[in-house]
Amino acid sequence: NDLLLPDTQQGMFVTAVYGELNVETGKFTYVNAGHNPPYLLRANNEVEKLSRTAVALGATESPNVNQKEILLNVGETLLLYTDGLTEAFSPNNDLFGETRLLDVMKSLNSNTPDEALLAIEECLNDFIESVPLGDDLTMLAIRRI
Repeated sequence: NDLLLPDTQQGMFVTAVYGELNVETGKFTYVNAGHNPPYLLRANNEVEKLSRTAVALGATESPNVNQKEILLNVGETLLLYTDGLTEAFSPNNDLFGETRLLDVMKSLNSNTPDEALLAIEECLNDFIESVPLGDDLTMLAIRRI
């Protein structure tokens, strides 16, 4: 934040998620600085939204930054993504949104991370048809085995 702040103009900022996963224990420690909430697909098909823990980088001089911890159990999947996913539009000008993303996620419990990302991408492509994305799109899925 201290490196970004001097160079940011009014209304300019950067969102980010930083996390560390202990592959032995499944403990995921993270900071979410104003970014889209990661989602955790539990083994029982419940989806948990991981909350923001700080404001976006470059938005304020002395941000209050907290870290949180969750436990990623065997068979559970963590999804991180950019807003290009949830802010994609259909030909009818509808947003893809979090509700559609959650619906897709609930169907992914037995999928590998690659299969999960392909299923989300397929659902998105069916939704947007030929409408170009208005923003970049990046997704990362992590499944504990």
